[in-house]
Amino acid sequence: FADPEFGGPIAGHKSLATALAAYELAWVDGGAATCLIAWGLALQPIISAGTDQQRAKYLGASVSSPQREQRQNVMRGAFCLTEPLPYDGVDTGMLSGKVRVAQWNRGDTPLLHVRKRGRFTNNMDFANFVVVAVASDDPRIQGTCMIILEEGDEGTFDRGTVTHKLVHQLTSTRDPVFDMQVPASRIVGGYTIEDGVIVPNCNHAQILESVFSRTRVPAGVMTGAKLLSSVEPIIRYQRERFRGGEGQPGTPRHDLGRQPKEDALQRLVDIWAAGEAACSLGFAAARHFD
Repeated sequence: FADPEFGGPIAGHKSLATALAAYELAWVDGGAATCLIAWGLALQPIISAGTDQQRAKYLGASVSSPQREQRQNVMRGAFCLTEPLPYDGVDTGMLSGKVRVAQWNRGDTPLLHVRKRGRFTNNMDFANFVVVAVASDDPRIQGTCMIILEEGDEGTFDRGTVTHKLVHQLTSTRDPVFDMQVPASRIVGGYTIEDGVIVPNCNHAQILESVFSRTRVPAGVMTGAKLLSSVEPIIRYQRERFRGGEGQPGTPRHDLGRQPKEDALQRLVDIWAAGEAACSLGFAAARHFD
């Protein structure tokens, strides 16, 4: 996701590159592809609306390089928008996460107190920074914003309860809890001060519009890739199950196992066609965003 100036391989927009990577990963394992998308969700607010300092810090630190001998030195992010019940992420305009001014001395950067409870947040087992959406709970802060929290900040960085699920285990989905103090410079996109009030340069809805319009396309490609990846294993299973169990070599039962006729192949055509169409549409949309 990073530009070459921060150690990344590709300059400019990367929607198509991300979609291609998600396609390849999802073909093998949907959870691995979801990890990619979740990491992109954490970085995209910084890419789309972050300050120069924020881009330099988090994009540069998120790139693995030979100079970083220890894997733990690479920063990995999570994106925390959805809320505990009853909101459950249905209405992104309703944020239970709150931000207040914890300390503000004249001439100093304001210190903010952020409280946030997330739901179904991916990458939480290994994320060392989280981008959270919060609303003001203080007359000295205007509206909503997104704020970057780091594992080492003062306060509680609780990775939360594990979400039990049947698929995509690699994404490490949890319900995290954050209660932390961070400098106002962590507000994504920066801020201005007007009449003693902190005014974020970008509210959370503006950032989400840019983020979701790009990151939802690779997620759609993932689904198409998983459809396509299912065709060959089904055919292989049908041909190998009971193969050689009955009859003589050269007979349909012996050579094709559970697939002595072509009807099973014909039934897979719809799955194959849907996967091809979905991926074609997804790649076209990714190129359009680029």
